Amino acid sequence: PEFHALLAAQKVTVLSQTPSAFDTLLQTVAGEDGAAGELGCVETVVFGGEALVASRLGAWLAGPGRRPRLINMYGITETTVHATWREITAADTVTGPGSPVGVGLAGMRVAVLDNGLRMAPVGVTGELYLAGPQVAD
Repeated sequence: PEFHALLAAQKVTVLSQTPSAFDTLLQTVAGEDGAAGELGCVETVVFGGEALVASRLGAWLAGPGRRPRLINMYGITETTVHATWREITAADTVTGPGSPVGVGLAGMRVAVLDNGLRMAPVGVTGELYLAGPQVAD
């Protein structure tokens, strides 16, 4: 409750959180009847630091009132922080498990390769490879 009050008092418009911390915030703002609460001035929530399970956001996104943009950022140690991004939509919350990582940030080349290091066809499981100036030596 103190963090939610701080967001309101400081008129925070962009919030960067891990998905698990956001889950806790959503529990805090839920009404006594369990109805989905609002986040005040927050216009955009940027997720990072751990895998986002988009399906956990479905009920909250479908709730009444204004909802901020939800952006999932994916990154690995070699890129320091983030490498890809995707705006989460209601459709993402019903398409099953997984963390939609989206597309590469500016200058980042992103590819899903198979075991032979060939481009994997769309929908085929593979390994995510990143290239560009953001990747450490």
